Amino acid sequence: MERAPESESAPPEPARVSAYYPKEAAPDTWLPLLAYVFRLSAAGKVEADAAAALRERRADYRPVSGDASAPLAEGALITATPDLPGFQFNPPSAAIAFYEDWHALPFKLRAVSAPWEQAANGRITFSVEGVIVADLPISVFVTTQPSAASAAPASASADTYEAIFCSYSHKDTAIVERVERAYKALGMDYLRDVVTLRSGEEWNARLLALIDQADIFQLFWSSASAESRYVQQEWEYALTLGRAGAFIRPVYWEQPMPKAPPPLGHLHFHFDSALAETR
Repeated sequence: MERAPESESAPPEPARVSAYYPKEAAPDTWLPLLAYVFRLSAAGKVEADAAAALRERRADYRPVSGDASAPLAEGALITATPDLPGFQFNPPSAAIAFYEDWHALPFKLRAVSAPWEQAANGRITFSVEGVIVADLPISVFVTTQPSAASAAPASASADTYEAIFCSYSHKDTAIVERVERAYKALGMDYLRDVVTLRSGEEWNARLLALIDQADIFQLFWSSASAESRYVQQEWEYALTLGRAGAFIRPVYWEQPMPKAPPPLGHLHFHFDSALAETR
């Protein structure tokens, strides 16, 4: 496959993501949740900002961090989306354009239907132009008794993804443009291959191999993709791999959500209204 010429400019500094979340939460009580995207050299600034924001609460919070999948180009649009069963988040997601050496994405969370005296386990997903690049695990113990979460793990690390297969319909112009911007912002050869091979919506052995190699199969679900035989062939093949965990990650932006076929009925479809936006 022909490659674009190498740029002579220095590559962007490595990027990281991190979050500070409460070890425990009382039911129906709003608490801060902090997410960050930053250059490696700004790690100290992020730690100082979190300490200043949390103040006396800092000891009650757990940090988690990890590398982004690839160096992030200046101006890359990065979105953080927390997901924890039984919890509400405000805002539901937050986005920034990556121009400075660090950016904070503040949230609030509260337990609304999570079972009491149990830990709720979830994640914060970071995406670039809608394409998932990292997950940070979060675990909050829901209790009416203070210090009940002392037995919870002290730290965790991010899941970062070097190979993201994006399955979408070429009738969804906004999504096509977002995925193209993502591979330019991330500079990932794998994602470039996905976009190039899918440009003609052809079904071939190389596409199968890319799905085999993928860390994440990201399904952009819409009325158009629901009717696309190429998209169907892709998700059907992804299902045959029998991968454990959240390998297939469907996301949608149309309301109501286009009906999912029965083989995908066991999966959680995440709603993201920002995916319909063009810029």
